[in-house]
Amino acid sequence: MTEGWRPKVLEPGDLLIRQGSSSSEVFAVQHGSFRVERWEECRDQPTVLAFRAAGDLVGETPMIEPEAPRTAQVVAHTRAVVLVGQAERLNCFLRFKKAERLFTTYLAHRAHEMSVVQGRGDAEVRLATLVWPLVRDELRKTGNRTGQVVLKVSREHLAQGLQLGHRRARGLLDGLSIGHFHSKGMLTIYLTQWAERVSGLRG
Repeated sequence: MTEGWRPKVLEPGDLLIRQGSSSSEVFAVQHGSFRVERWEECRDQPTVLAFRAAGDLVGETPMIEPEAPRTAQVVAHTRAVVLVGQAERLNCFLRFKKAERLFTTYLAHRAHEMSVVQGRGDAEVRLATLVWPLVRDELRKTGNRTGQVVLKVSREHLAQGLQLGHRRARGLLDGLSIGHFHSKGMLTIYLTQWAERVSGLRG
């Protein structure tokens, strides 16, 4: 699918996609992780909507609406590598039934995860789902599936992703059963407990 795509390296904080821009490029994440953020009126900084990591596709809007502006920005959360391709070429590939089915399933899983994160269910399940791409990236790098992983993620980004005020976010993070939040923006995840929370999500 990504044959002929060119690699691009990004450092933490680098902008991959600018909100409001128009482009025919789509990106396949090979290494590292990203934040999907949106600028809103009357705000002096963007709001985190989701995280993406290795194995994810980002910037697929031009595949569906070629002339539509980007509805969010995508920023490197860690050092990352993406493969850059063209929406038209990817759409040609998706004419194959199996590829189309896999792509449709992927988007459905992602939409389900977003609905869980933004829903009104158990806050810890929502948190476990929000950081799932970051955990998955660490699992890919370390191979550790029974102990714990440490994620570099701020309290503010977690609060934004869960649509919680700072007080509620602090209460949630202080009482976690799936991990422990450190004051310097490090979140330790206990993999066994975390896996129980996200059972049923895509692997």
